[in-house]
Amino acid sequence: MLQESLLSITRVQETHSQNEANELLEKGWKLINIYTGSFSVDYDDHVNIYVLGKPDEPVNI
Repeated sequence: MLQESLLSITRVQETHSQNEANELLEKGWKLINIYTGSFSVDYDDHVNIYVLGKPDEPVNI
């Protein structure tokens, strides 16, 4: 993602839920990053973490 497009982000949220990530994307949030996280050393405990940003709402004057 271009750095300029990150300037309008006013809120950041992480989720491991694909459904929640998709719901936020449908509401206009932007996908910033995806990484793999783990809760233990067991390989089966690895999950994808979605990092999403909410752009600032345009102000109508």
